[in-house]
Amino acid sequence: QVWRALCDQLGVDPLLHDVPSTLRVHFLELFGYRYRTGTISKSGKPVRAHTVETALGDVGALFTELDLPDPRLQQGGTTYLPSLKRWLVSLHKADPASTRVYPCNASILRQAYLLSANSTATVQTRYLATVGYFFMCRPGEVVLGRKDSRTTPFRLCDVELTVPPNRLVTFTNTQAYGQTLNDVYYLKATRVSLIYTDQKNCVKGEKISHSPSGHPLLCPVLAVAHIVCHLLRHSAPPDTPLYTYYLTPTKPKHVTSSMVTKLL
Repeated sequence: QVWRALCDQLGVDPLLHDVPSTLRVHFLELFGYRYRTGTISKSGKPVRAHTVETALGDVGALFTELDLPDPRLQQGGTTYLPSLKRWLVSLHKADPASTRVYPCNASILRQAYLLSANSTATVQTRYLATVGYFFMCRPGEVVLGRKDSRTTPFRLCDVELTVPPNRLVTFTNTQAYGQTLNDVYYLKATRVSLIYTDQKNCVKGEKISHSPSGHPLLCPVLAVAHIVCHLLRHSAPPDTPLYTYYLTPTKPKHVTSSMVTKLL
């Protein structure tokens, strides 16, 4: 509707039948510029480059739904017209950094380990924050996410630990629980791997590994080993998400993103 209104104002057909093909991109850029500055945006305020691209995509859909070529794209192709692409890239570069979230760094995590851990929830939250930091996880991969989220959490069976002298320990079946290995054994691990089974990295079965960081507390190997020890002590099944913790053997609880935010 916004596109139609702009075309009416300019005196051109919304499907650009009366506009030479070489000039159509200029109408798209004018539409995008006015949307960008807030003149015709839904909120009436300036918007980011991504919102401009979405609005232009809606205009392109108007054409394709009528079996007409998308004026944003090169003839017979699926890529933007060069001039439109350069303009959109310049918009993205001009956008300021997002202020919705703040990056976490190692200094913040180190301070989290200096806080008193007076509950199991706090202890497990701290370990999960460390795992998420070192493995660059999405929130839903290490903490309980929304029910409608596509992100899949890492589970106990997605963990591999290498323990001295050079033994690979996996947790894909209950045999691992029958081993006479105590917490100290796992905490001596020299390497940890997470297996991407259904996470959104597009490479199923890929392993991401870390060695000890050298820090006595802030270490991905120690963090995962502590989580594994907690789950094994409570006989958690292999498909248990890593964000699970137990106050009683029969009542598992979950670490949420709000718990991590509160901690940090």
